[in-house]
Amino acid sequence: MSRHDLSSCSSTRLLIRLHYLNLAVWVGATAHGLGAGTDAASGWLLALYVTATAGLAVLAARRFSRARAPVSRPRRPGFEGGEA
Repeated sequence: MSRHDLSSCSSTRLLIRLHYLNLAVWVGATAHGLGAGTDAASGWLLALYVTATAGLAVLAARRFSRARAPVSRPRRPGFEGGEA
């Protein structure tokens, strides 16, 4: 996959959707591990689940609470934006 492929709008949307899918899979795996895991009652595993979930919650809250700022693109050197 080239850099140009990643910069196209449809590829960006695909990557965003894949990240959201990854989040859903992670939540499902965590719920499954807590509910059906054989070690779910052990203290060390519960601490691991709490730490991972708290970390994800903090990062998700930080990500989704920020207002979307307009994307600024760097200007080319020597380009002032006037007519040629």
